[in-house]
This record gives sequence, C-alpha cells and structure tokens, in this order.
Amino acid sequence: MKTLQFAISLILALNLLFGCADPNREVLEKAPGPPKPKIPTTQTSCSTVLLGDKDGFGQGFKDGYALYVPGGTSLPLDWRSNDPLFTDVYPADIAPSGNCTHQIQFTMQFTPPSQIGSAKLHLTTLGIQDGDQQVCNSDTDIKLFMDGQEIPGAFDAIDQFDNISGKWSDFVSSFDIAIPQSLLPLLKDGSITLQWKIIQTVPGVQSYDSFAIDYCELTVCSPDSH
Repeated sequence: MKTLQFAISLILALNLLFGCADPNREVLEKAPGPPKPKIPTTQTSCSTVLLGDKDGFGQGFKDGYALYVPGGTSLPLDWRSNDPLFTDVYPADIAPSGNCTHQIQFTMQFTPPSQIGSAKLHLTTLGIQDGDQQVCNSDTDIKLFMDGQEIPGAFDAIDQFDNISGKWSDFVSSFDIAIPQSLLPLLKDGSITLQWKIIQTVPGVQSYDSFAIDYCELTVCSPDSH
C-alpha cells in the first residue's frame, strides 16, 4: 500500500512539474497584456432615386450618338413610353401647346441617410451646349436650381452640339453634376425640386436652345460611403 501511495504521489508531482514548464502556458501567463481595442464598424449607406428609364431616349441611343433633324433642330420629337413628362422629348422644354417654355421642373423624393456627406446627379442628355454663341447665335445659358438655389455652372462643361460637314448635330453623353456642400442641407427632408432655366444672355436677342433628357438620377450618401 505504501508503495502504491508513493507511486501516485510521484505521478502527481511530475504532472505539476511539467505543467508549470509548459511553454504555451508560460506564454499565456507572461503576455496577457491589456485587451486589444475593438475596431469600430461604420455603417454607410446611399439612397438613389431615378426619374426616367435609361433607355436611350426610347431609341437605344448610346454615348456619342449624333442626331440630325432635317429642316432644323427645333422639330419636336416624342419618344416617351410611360416616362416622366420632361424625359424622352426633344426639345425638352416643349409645352403641350408646342411652344417653348424655357423652363423644366420636377421633384425627386428619396429616403435620406441620417447624415449626408455627398450627393450627385447623374444624367444622360442630348444637345446641351451651355453658354455658346454657335447655338443659333443666341448665347444662351442653361441654369440648374435646387429648391430655388442655383447649382453654379452645372452645365458649363457639357458640349453636345457641333457642326459636322455642314450639318448641325446634337450628341448624346452621360455626366455627373456634384451637389455643392453648401446645398446638402436641402436634402435632409428627402425631397428636392429641380428647375432648369434657359437664360437669355444677350439683351434684345431671342434665346434659342433645344435638348433632350433621357433620365435624371440622384444619389445621396452618408459621410463614410465611397
């Protein structure tokens, strides 16, 4: 019996000795340290609303497509199919009476993120050439307003009209218009009204212009969205 008790005691002592010498256990004892900081997770979101249907004016027109209307570029064309009234119509500022209204207005409604960091408009249009006298020598300026406040120079860089082989032709292209930081608070209520105005810049000279709008898409993003 004494021999058995001695053997059991010896085994327990050896287990204790080797357990203390376990390198893995030693590392655990020496390097607990402070808890590692948790990396914060940020929820980001964007809200998008589209007016129009991205169908290339109902004709499948792609970027760079040139439209030449025999007899002059003021001939009204209507490519709508269940589209908003201001889209798929050439010229875009034609009233039901056929007269030029020189004004386009529509409202976009969306669900805004809790905080707004950026916003932009994405459009496909045909025939916009802003502030250029070659448009029937009229020197017009197309201005864009959001809830009554102008987005400065919105269309200044857009060139969709040119004379090719003696023919004035309108071109299709897509582009973005960034909404300035100063106007972002207007988006907080989830609704904006956009207004396009064709402005006469030469006193006493009638303004002429004609263009078409395929669609207008608004994207509103939280500050950390990319």
